[in-house]
Amino acid sequence: MTSKVAVIIPTYNAGVKFLDLLNSLNNQDIEFAQKVIIDSSSTDNTVELTNGYGFEVLNISKQEFNHGLSRDKAIKHVLAKDSSIEFVLMLTQDVVFETTDAVTKLLAVFMNKDVSAGYGRQLTDKSSSLLESASRRFNYPKESMIKSIDDIGSLGIYTAFLSNSFAMYRVSDYLLMDGFSDTNFGEDMLLAGKMILAGRYIAYVSEAKVTHSHPYSIKSEYERGKAIASMHFTNSWLLEKFGSAEARGNRLLFSVKFYLIPFLILEALPKYIGYKIVKIFNKRSGK
Repeated sequence: MTSKVAVIIPTYNAGVKFLDLLNSLNNQDIEFAQKVIIDSSSTDNTVELTNGYGFEVLNISKQEFNHGLSRDKAIKHVLAKDSSIEFVLMLTQDVVFETTDAVTKLLAVFMNKDVSAGYGRQLTDKSSSLLESASRRFNYPKESMIKSIDDIGSLGIYTAFLSNSFAMYRVSDYLLMDGFSDTNFGEDMLLAGKMILAGRYIAYVSEAKVTHSHPYSIKSEYERGKAIASMHFTNSWLLEKFGSAEARGNRLLFSVKFYLIPFLILEALPKYIGYKIVKIFNKRSGK
């Protein structure tokens, strides 16, 4: 499948490990039509590390960064330079490709013309916490799947699950759905949800693999829970159409070995508290 693919990576103080991604991307058996980083005014040498890898750098302020709108800005920039780009590969700065054909394997699923977006499998390394490892295994199984509106009954909100740490979008469908939303969390799931409800497909390709590990602190897990809750309440249609996120969380809890459940609960508690606080606040304020 010969297609024009652009790759976009939002960055901020990515650190030396960013080189692992750059090298693994450079070794992919596909030639990218454009390579862009949208950098939120890094104070380290993130931008300099891309020298020699063929990236164009879009600079924005740290305050300007928005998970949805910043990515959309980068996509619109890519298309303004070349409107014939067919697919956009989204990555985060902390992933590393496991094989040289990961992008090719993800791209291949788009031979199915009903597929609007696809995402690959995320693996963890030894630095990951129990919660992160369990979540990755739960959300990124060994079996590939193509999800549609017919799967909502069995998969619930997981039908719209997709991660921009390693995802690809069909540009024509991206534009048809008006792109990423103005949100600081879950822009990928919100767009996937719209695609599913429009009768399109979301593909999970387990053979396309990256390593993705970033242990969270108690504070960051708490903030992450708040961000998820805010996204859910700002976009109430997501839970109305796909079902409760808490039901999915309960299934994760019982996916681990029985003796590990207490440890998983302890690790997940800050995130859950953050989620519930925002949920209670929105309910009391009538939002």
